[in-house]
Amino acid sequence: NLLSTASILQNENGVAFEDALKDAVRGFVEESKRERRRIAGFGHLVFKAYDPRARVLKRVALEAEELFERREPLLLVALELERCV
Repeated sequence: NLLSTASILQNENGVAFEDALKDAVRGFVEESKRERRRIAGFGHLVFKAYDPRARVLKRVALEAEELFERREPLLLVALELERCV
């Protein structure tokens, strides 16, 4: 999984966890595109441009992160996936 990959990258290369996580996500997206695999959660039959529910969930997740004063690795994965795809 991406979190364990990022941990391995961090340990081997001394790269910060967040940077390693982003690298792992980018690698996953590139490989998926190359192999023409779909990425779950991206693409919707009705919402062609952007799912309005995702906008609300993203805002709530970012607010929760700020409220609890802690970075959530899975949110980092989601944000980087969204950026790459």
